[in-house]
Amino acid sequence: MAADANVSSLTLAATTLTAAQYTTAVASKNTTGSLTVTGVAVANAATVANNARVANLSLASTTLTAGQYTNDVVTKSTTTGLTITGVSVANAATVAADAKVSNLYLATSTLSASQYTTNVANKNLSTGLTVTGLTASTAAGVAANSKISSITLTDNTLTASEYTTSVASKNTSTGLVITGVDVADAATVAASANVNGITLAATSLTGS
Repeated sequence: MAADANVSSLTLAATTLTAAQYTTAVASKNTTGSLTVTGVAVANAATVANNARVANLSLASTTLTAGQYTNDVVTKSTTTGLTITGVSVANAATVAADAKVSNLYLATSTLSASQYTTNVANKNLSTGLTVTGLTASTAAGVAANSKISSITLTDNTLTASEYTTSVASKNTSTGLVITGVDVADAATVAASANVNGITLAATSLTGS
């Protein structure tokens, strides 16, 4: 009926339609509001969600690009377990905070410490990441993540417990001072080119 050129508008008896039923002609001529459209292809999701008469939609698949996952889709989609690809680091925290998103892939590999939120850490599937501007107290937790390849620090003084093996291997910041180093670990810590100084937890060392 909606495809009939003689029909300029229509109202619907039901408010739930499949994506196949919600044709371009129906969308343009329908005057019924609060619609639910089911099985929407991700390629069409933004267009369907942008229609003011659509209140809710479900998606035909669970993987979308960041460009397809528009604000309207975020608001109106009822589909859970989503994977969003190509997420900018500026938007990563917002996307990761969405309970409907289970996983995400990042568009670039370098994030600031503020962009690398707990949700991003938990949902990100991208590897080879660099996280910049970490404090001494947060470095160990971030460096322990296998998806992180390198980190930079804002603090140049760390305790021995903060300067974990993962921090030592992934940190690229120089001029570090490590405090409270066990004498058994002193030689290893001091050998790092990124370490300028250490203080020891004890004052007795064995000779070579």
